[in-house]
Amino acid sequence: MPGALVGLVGATAVSTVLGYPAAVLGPIRLDLGLDLAIDPSALGPLVIPAMVIALIGFAEPAAIARRYAAMDRERWDPNREFVSQGAANIAAGPSGGLPVGGSFSRTALGRLAGARTRRASAFTSLTVVALIPFVGLLAPMPMAALSGVVIAAVISLVDLVGLGSYWRISRPQFAIALLTFVATLVSAPHVEYGVVLGVGAAVATHLWRENRVEVDSWVEGRSLHLRPRGVLYFGSVPRLEPLILARLSEHAEVVRMAVHLDGVGRLDVNGALALRQLLEDARLGGLEVEIRDVPAQILPLLSRVMSGTLPISPLGRSPSDQTLDV
Repeated sequence: MPGALVGLVGATAVSTVLGYPAAVLGPIRLDLGLDLAIDPSALGPLVIPAMVIALIGFAEPAAIARRYAAMDRERWDPNREFVSQGAANIAAGPSGGLPVGGSFSRTALGRLAGARTRRASAFTSLTVVALIPFVGLLAPMPMAALSGVVIAAVISLVDLVGLGSYWRISRPQFAIALLTFVATLVSAPHVEYGVVLGVGAAVATHLWRENRVEVDSWVEGRSLHLRPRGVLYFGSVPRLEPLILARLSEHAEVVRMAVHLDGVGRLDVNGALALRQLLEDARLGGLEVEIRDVPAQILPLLSRVMSGTLPISPLGRSPSDQTLDV
């Protein structure tokens, strides 16, 4: 039963016959044709708005597509989504169309109507083209009827339980979700402000996490063991040296230092160079130094940077046989 179609046609018929005292869709102006003229002076001011439109145009359908792909256990390719939207917008530009992109409401409405494959969009497009001569019949359609259809379509996507679970799983993610939610409501109908704010907050949180480095330490006999945790790259390395020096100053009696790297998720050249310099300084200070538990993904880079100057032990080998000669 196409409930949404029946509701809209019925509301439009009642509005046409009896009149509707509130907001209606109104006349739709059609201006079909190609216009390839480009005003170079207008390109500069359009750069920032174009970037915002592209961001919103991709973020919104990406979120809804991932949701339905997970529900249907199907694969969704963000690269194909991005390329297809770019091609559609290139085609829309010369024809005078609005920026093209998926949306929560249209996707959810199609889902509500029973759409399950890409053919649904193709048939929808053909139907729109076929109904162009009759577009004037839509003028008395009540806006409230359209709003009701959109609400009915997207209500299933409201997941307050999932939002609340972020509080238990990750407080920063909960803060981002709540900030985006509130900003979207406050800025409505300009929901793009909420999305941009949410994306910006997510990027800022990611950079904050990337710059966090912690060092666990323990002493066995006269050996100091250090385990850095985090990402070692040019932005976070400056935080590593004071942490290690602080641990050394707390245990002045040790004669050996072992650095375990199994807590390091990623290592770039700057991080490896800074680590080498730090360990060489410790060795010049009279300590025996070694690197242990090196994950496979960072072992090749670390081996090239160390160049045999310090013993390296790959992750998963015992202390007796894990020294790597490089």
